[in-house]
Amino acid sequence: MDKASTEPTSYAFYFQTSDNWNLIRDQYFIRDNRVKIKLFEINFYNRKHYFDTVYLDMTQQTGYAYCESRGQRRCSDPDREFLVEYSDFIIKTPMEWMREVPYNAAWVGTEQIDNRAADIIEYERNDGTTVRMKVDAYSGVPREIWVYQGSMENVVEKYAFRDFAINAVKESDMDHQFN
Repeated sequence: MDKASTEPTSYAFYFQTSDNWNLIRDQYFIRDNRVKIKLFEINFYNRKHYFDTVYLDMTQQTGYAYCESRGQRRCSDPDREFLVEYSDFIIKTPMEWMREVPYNAAWVGTEQIDNRAADIIEYERNDGTTVRMKVDAYSGVPREIWVYQGSMENVVEKYAFRDFAINAVKESDMDHQFN
């Protein structure tokens, strides 16, 4: 946990949730207080109202989106800006998860995640659920979070941060590509 106390300046990952556990879908890029999300491209789309990249400002809690696909079939106007609801796209970041770990969290073992060693910690939250967090042994960054009620068979939430890259996001990566 001491490793994660020095927050990285940026990080990128693919985000999985309970809803899409069998698919790696949206890719997140986080730098300072800005988030860029490359959305999973669905087969069905409306050309006039389609966007594939979302930009969030965590300080202002605002969001906007563009269609940045290289294929002109999907994006008739790559500079058209769409206003989006911040709350529809923001997630709890790995660093936010780490800040919530209480002092009395227990180490319960180790495991391999994406061919990397991970320490497993557990703690109980005020709502009675238990959080099992698999933390990358080298970087101290959470890679998987399982929230369960009672026994481990009763999982109520799952989150994973796949293909995690630390300090790899440049400032220019955070701007709309057609600006």
